[in-house]
Amino acid sequence: MKLSRKTLSILLTIIALVAVFVCAKVFADTNSNASGYLWSSNIGWIKLNDCDDPGNASTCTGGSYGVNIPNTNGTITGYAWSPNIGWITFGDPSCPTSGCTPGARVAWKSDGTATISGWARACSVYVANCSGTLTDAAYTGTWDGYIALDSNTGGGTGGAWGLSIDANKSITGYAWGSEVMGWINSINASIYSGLTVQLTASPTSISAGGSSTLTIIASTIDNASACSIDKGVGAVPMHQSGSGWTGTVSVSPANTTAYTASCIKSGKTATDTATVTVSYFVSPASPGGGGNGSGYDDGSGGYCAITNPQFAWDSAAASCTLTKDGGASISVPGSSQAAGGSLGTDGRYYYTPNLPVGEGSTGYTLQCGSLTLHQSVNSCRKDYLLSATPATAGSNTLTPAAGGKMQATYTVAVVPQAGFTSPVTLSISSKPANLPKSAVFTFATQTLTFNGSSYATTLLTVTINTTDLKKTTTYTPVIVQGFGGNLIRTAQVSIGSDVKLQPVFNEF
Repeated sequence: MKLSRKTLSILLTIIALVAVFVCAKVFADTNSNASGYLWSSNIGWIKLNDCDDPGNASTCTGGSYGVNIPNTNGTITGYAWSPNIGWITFGDPSCPTSGCTPGARVAWKSDGTATISGWARACSVYVANCSGTLTDAAYTGTWDGYIALDSNTGGGTGGAWGLSIDANKSITGYAWGSEVMGWINSINASIYSGLTVQLTASPTSISAGGSSTLTIIASTIDNASACSIDKGVGAVPMHQSGSGWTGTVSVSPANTTAYTASCIKSGKTATDTATVTVSYFVSPASPGGGGNGSGYDDGSGGYCAITNPQFAWDSAAASCTLTKDGGASISVPGSSQAAGGSLGTDGRYYYTPNLPVGEGSTGYTLQCGSLTLHQSVNSCRKDYLLSATPATAGSNTLTPAAGGKMQATYTVAVVPQAGFTSPVTLSISSKPANLPKSAVFTFATQTLTFNGSSYATTLLTVTINTTDLKKTTTYTPVIVQGFGGNLIRTAQVSIGSDVKLQPVFNEF
């Protein structure tokens, strides 16, 4: 029904007077999440929330009113306020036509947007408290106070229209408030569903020295917030992701660590926690204060041990299985001193299994739940290897030499291990019992030094009088001995059992 300007003016005056009376009533709604303003072409602005920012109490005037739009399909509730028309309810139990559905509703879509439908109503049409007895103007049908929130509800007036919510949670579009209020559109209305923060860690379990990525997802933030993580991580750079903000940071904790993210918006703080479990590792760079193992970094980036490798785990560890490559498997005790671990000053438990390291490099596999670690552990005993070639019995023969002698030559090598630097003196510690007394063993160099070299060699020569040799004689091995750094190491060589004697020519 179209009203004359005079009638409309009188009606607005009556409404304004009623609004003054109705304003004495405060409609509290602690769950209201809509904020901002709608604009009526006839009566001016309509405020959806007492607080300019529902997440910041300092922006509230104390009126304790607001409109709540649920985050799932459902009924819109609460009150808005117009200084010219008074309270507007979104929960009126009636509607203007027979068979219509009262109230206001929201329907969410899978893409995060929503449509709004149904009715709101100006409380000015009631004598008091937005319910009960109608005013004369409402009773006579001069104005019923209904606001159609979409064109289907409003009978298609003016084509397709209605209020909706976009992916950024802004309220957009138009409602229709009859000729009294006219078209009502959103100025800066939106939904604030509270600050929600999620912190995730990927992966959640790492080995010592590994890293995990912490991701903060802060939802329903209008602007980038200040997000930080405790345990040594400061402010996290954020970028917009849909209607929220996200940021990542890489962490490499030495022990199992629980991280807590805190994000702040307009004075409100939200938190979430994620834990990165640091699992078990082999031969740490330095044993713990209570550790009884001998593992340490050998300076080349690899781990080494003098006798047995040392394994460590933190207080979050479960029982594990340790296997020596090609050998035995044992169960590693759980994380307690009583179970066999020795608690170090660094908070880790140290365990030295009875799986000795070989002279070279030994591989170990540690299986703890879904985590598998393999580590090669080198022997870091300061030692040296002694070898002589050729060494296999029968692989060499005596050859003629000047002065009616036969001889064999061998290469003797000394290879230092784990930083061994002491000089090594060579000698023959054992000779075959049936070797002729004329046999002489001579080292080209008796004492070998390294001077930064990785190894040192010399020649060992054996000479025997030809007349003392017998072709059919088999000799036991000769033992070559090295002495250096208080360590004795040996190698053996054989004088061939099939000696090729040279024919002897006599002059007549």
